[in-house]
Amino acid sequence: MRGPWLVFATLALAVVVPVVAIFIFRAVDDPTDDRELGPSLVWAERETWPQNQFTRYKSLERGMMSSARTNEKFKDLGFHVSAGEHASALRLATLARHDAATFASPATREAIDRELAAEPGFFYAHFLRAQWHQLHGDKVATEADRVAAFATAPAALLTQHATSNTAGELTEPLAFAFDQILHDRLDRSLVLVFPFLKSEPDGLIYLPVYKAILRRANPDLPAGVSEIDPQPRWFTFYRRVGRLAAEDHWPLPHRSSNPSSSTALPEGPSSD
Repeated sequence: MRGPWLVFATLALAVVVPVVAIFIFRAVDDPTDDRELGPSLVWAERETWPQNQFTRYKSLERGMMSSARTNEKFKDLGFHVSAGEHASALRLATLARHDAATFASPATREAIDRELAAEPGFFYAHFLRAQWHQLHGDKVATEADRVAAFATAPAALLTQHATSNTAGELTEPLAFAFDQILHDRLDRSLVLVFPFLKSEPDGLIYLPVYKAILRRANPDLPAGVSEIDPQPRWFTFYRRVGRLAAEDHWPLPHRSSNPSSSTALPEGPSSD
């Protein structure tokens, strides 16, 4: 009687073990952030938002088993922005790199309004228009656009920053890159710049962001150009709201005056 049972057990192990191994490798190798967005973020309730600590990623490349299984170099991040929105983000980020006087000009406001007309409800455009109103001291309009920005944002990133002045104003803009995998190629051109930031009464800075794996970027580099960083520091967070503490603002990649230290990138995905 032991013979048939031994054969059956051997066959079962031969089937079950590889299946379990595949699931384990997928769990380890693929991003696991929760992309279920749920209801919109309500700006007035921000102090009650659950804050999730970030998780770092050492690489966006697949492991050996996953690469062999898929014949692809990079992981499927599940994050893709339309060509129109990507182009709009780059144009807006160019405006965000201006000094205060230029950013506060009527021309900047008109440019932001054009982007909102082209991409209605785009959270980044609403955020920058809120910053424009803030520079003009219009608290009501600032609040209205901030409400719209977070209501349409896929996620929010909360942070404290060590380089703020006594009024809670950051002395430099923040920038974050939202890398995409397009046709098994790493596209690093999507960078959002957040200028003229001020801490809220709770001491935090609130940024509307994409729900993705992201990294801190250099706000000084023009749109479509990314620094070459031999050790990119990618991170993500679970659910809708992530928290990045002041001590976790690691230094930006070194920017050399040598042109080879930065790379011109295609301005987002093609419309193909």
